[in-house]
Amino acid sequence: MTLNWYATQSTHNKTTSDFLNSKTPDHIDWEITCLFYSALHLVNDYCDKHQIAPPSDHHERKEFVKNNLSSSYLSYKKLFDLSIKSRYTVGNRIDPSYLTIAQNNYVAFKNFLN
Repeated sequence: MTLNWYATQSTHNKTTSDFLNSKTPDHIDWEITCLFYSALHLVNDYCDKHQIAPPSDHHERKEFVKNNLSSSYLSYKKLFDLSIKSRYTVGNRIDPSYLTIAQNNYVAFKNFLN
């Protein structure tokens, strides 16, 4: 992959989450989703830097994190779970605390990789 593409995409998704958060409280689902996809691209960036083929789907990526970045697995899994829950909650009634939980898990995951 092109050098730093994954890192750039991760930053883009994080910036998008921050932008949505600064503008309106009405898009918690996408703020959380952007945080998850930022973490996903951090995993791919990690693989790229270590000359490992990035996982091809969500299941493989979760398994990769679980087996190779195990100390960060719970944070990654929580981001994944919250992104699913926030996107597919019927009636779009998302508990606002989910965003804080996602933000905390994102920071923990990113800090582990740095």
